[in-house]
Amino acid sequence: FLQGLLLLKKNEIPKFFQKWGSVFSEWDTKVKKTNRSRLENCINFTLNETKIDKIILGFDNSKQFKEVINKFSPFNSKAFCIRKLKPISLVNPTKWKLL
Repeated sequence: FLQGLLLLKKNEIPKFFQKWGSVFSEWDTKVKKTNRSRLENCINFTLNETKIDKIILGFDNSKQFKEVINKFSPFNSKAFCIRKLKPISLVNPTKWKLL
């Protein structure tokens, strides 16, 4: 989920990512239309995207772990479509220069 970026509220996104504000605004708009959380929309996308074989998730604490587990099982609904995220400097964390 872009290292958790898609789970953050717009005002929580670090300054480095502000240049992609329109992408995050579009994401927020689509999330609001679904009446689901950011996490639910991310999970729904991964479960319905045929090009995704596996996902790797990281957690900061047991609360986050439990929340994801509860949202994953079972999750059935229509795929949540999002625009292909570009540029590569946003979707590839190795390109992030946070310091």
